[in-house]
Amino acid sequence: MFDGLRFYVLSGHGADLRSTRAILLKKQLKSHKAVLVEDSASADVLIASAHCPCAVLNQHQSCPVQVSPNWVSESILAGRKLPYQGFLLRDLKEIETESRSVDSLEEDPRNQKEKLDSILDQRHACEALGAVNLNANISTVFEELEHIYSALGDKWREYTYKKAAGIIKRLSIVIETEDDVQSLHEIRGLGTKLVDKVREIVRTGSLQKLQNLKADPKITTLCTFAQVWGAGASTASRWASMGFKTLGDLEAVSDEQIVNRQQRIGLRYFEDFGTRIPRAEVELIAEKVRQALDGLLPGCQVVICGSYRRGNQTCGDVDLLVTHENEEKLQSVLRALISNLSDSGFLTDHLAMPSEACSSCGQPWSLSYMGVCCLDDSHRHRRIDIKVYPQQVFAFALLHFTGSEHFCRSIRHLAKKKGWTLSDLGISKVIRVNKQKVWKGESSVCLTEQAVFDLLGLAYVAPEQRNIFPDIR
Repeated sequence: MFDGLRFYVLSGHGADLRSTRAILLKKQLKSHKAVLVEDSASADVLIASAHCPCAVLNQHQSCPVQVSPNWVSESILAGRKLPYQGFLLRDLKEIETESRSVDSLEEDPRNQKEKLDSILDQRHACEALGAVNLNANISTVFEELEHIYSALGDKWREYTYKKAAGIIKRLSIVIETEDDVQSLHEIRGLGTKLVDKVREIVRTGSLQKLQNLKADPKITTLCTFAQVWGAGASTASRWASMGFKTLGDLEAVSDEQIVNRQQRIGLRYFEDFGTRIPRAEVELIAEKVRQALDGLLPGCQVVICGSYRRGNQTCGDVDLLVTHENEEKLQSVLRALISNLSDSGFLTDHLAMPSEACSSCGQPWSLSYMGVCCLDDSHRHRRIDIKVYPQQVFAFALLHFTGSEHFCRSIRHLAKKKGWTLSDLGISKVIRVNKQKVWKGESSVCLTEQAVFDLLGLAYVAPEQRNIFPDIR
């Protein structure tokens, strides 16, 4: 990948790049056929921290290209040498200067360095290519712990393991030696205890803490209950405290105060909802909806969103976005569609019905339906969401419901830093005082996702490349 390119890694002596990370970078570069040199004057590319002082960088002006370490990581993830644009240190310094001038109006200067880290990470996140998980054996363990603590209602540990799993997924080297494990100490978000767990997984192939939790019958029950559609950690805990031990126990309950209508549907289709949906079946479901819409309002556009649009081979549910050029007729089509598909037997259960749209008030609107569908007796029952948006805001909805969750959070964060507010209904300039919106302008017109990216000064990221993980900080 880096055949013949000469690299100089600038660390120490005020360069703000820790020696351990510098060692990791050199290992990455060597493994991809880069040439490491000891003098920046003979280097083609200089690698330095994005926070390296300008005075230090100026001492190495003889090197024509000066980039952040993220360029190396992203190139390795992409499997090719990426363009330098977006990673050049002089560009990042301009962002740093601009960010400080904005943040200084409303934030404590002592927090600016930490905030700048977040800006830069989020900027790379929503411009990043699809990530490759080289350490699934580790991240999967952390994800299991995340799900267990979610079921237990332990938000802090759930967040800790979710963040740790994301960091591990983004690593561009395989963690397999003690030196690799030691290098993790330099990554923000991976404390000593988490690194110790990584070490145990690398050495033994498993984690005793996870095995102990999975062997606890009370925890197993809570995790199962929390997976019921319409239930969460608090409901699972309440059911367990009432003495229920199995899904069968809950199915026998007739009291709506204990198991409500939506939860009863979740229990009925527990196994079906927990089974991933192949892409081919998602397409058949979408075609069924398209055919019904053609009979009700010809010319409707139907787009499959979520993990399907990001190119995943299986999906958890089916997310459909619908629009039409005639906004007035579009407002009434969703209820007609639900009635049509219910009469045909395709929609078997309703979880949430749409409210009434209000286009006359002059504000952006949307309608949403959540239900259960089934193609025929040979197929499982599947969760389906159908959302209706007018054409003038459809691009924003498309961006929002394509995901991934982290990608969308990242791009909204970037928009906020640039003085915008971004949602599924539009993008508007805002003025914030003490982090509170005090003024909001009219939404800008963006009829395509490309236009949204252009407005924010971002290179377009294709849906298939939005399966990204939280950045290493």
